[in-house]
Amino acid sequence: MDKTTTWLVRAASLIVIIFGIGYISIPLVSKFKQIGFPNFTNILDKLILSELEIDSGNKYLIYRTITKAKIFNKSDYISLVSQKINSNYQLKIDRDTKRVRENQEKGFYPSDKGYAFKDLSNFSNEINKEISIKTKNVLDETHAVLLETPILYRDLNNKKIFLNLQNNESGETKIYCINPKLNDETTINWGIYFYDLKLTPGYFLNHTNSKSLNPTIKSDIPLLFEEVCKKFANFK
Repeated sequence: MDKTTTWLVRAASLIVIIFGIGYISIPLVSKFKQIGFPNFTNILDKLILSELEIDSGNKYLIYRTITKAKIFNKSDYISLVSQKINSNYQLKIDRDTKRVRENQEKGFYPSDKGYAFKDLSNFSNEINKEISIKTKNVLDETHAVLLETPILYRDLNNKKIFLNLQNNESGETKIYCINPKLNDETTINWGIYFYDLKLTPGYFLNHTNSKSLNPTIKSDIPLLFEEVCKKFANFK
């Protein structure tokens, strides 16, 4: 990295520390122009890592502050499957316990109590066997990555608009990328997991207050996330 770029990155890092990443937008440029900060627009342009053009023709800017915040591998998937299977067994225990208790209150004592009044430890062998079967042929590579990045929309007038898609304090968008080499079942399980974390495009479009978002940008979100993953997830 040359000296000029190094200085620009350090200067922008200081700006982020002082004002927060959410200020990386056109309003901030105006503020620094008012106080005489030199060539701030040029600083922002120097920090652009990539410009992604979606099929719609819209352009989005990804900055050098993008980070690979978390990596999910085979062991994480085994833990995910284990939690899911244990949860299913617990549901059976709770269901049968409730059924038997309701019958007992009516004076009926069923001979077949199923999973009632038992503990998960009573089914440890069954659970471990099921986990082993479900994860036997799982890909032993990176399964998914979490990317965190500010995203800006560049309109036809070259105006940069900061998008806080998930309304978080940092202003960064969290994007989960799933390895395309995973089989269908593994992909679905990870998809459900990330959806439950309220971070997938589907969750954003269906459950958040996204009505105020420009309809064109809103329709771009799934494709935008896909393009970011293709460019920055770096699966083998």
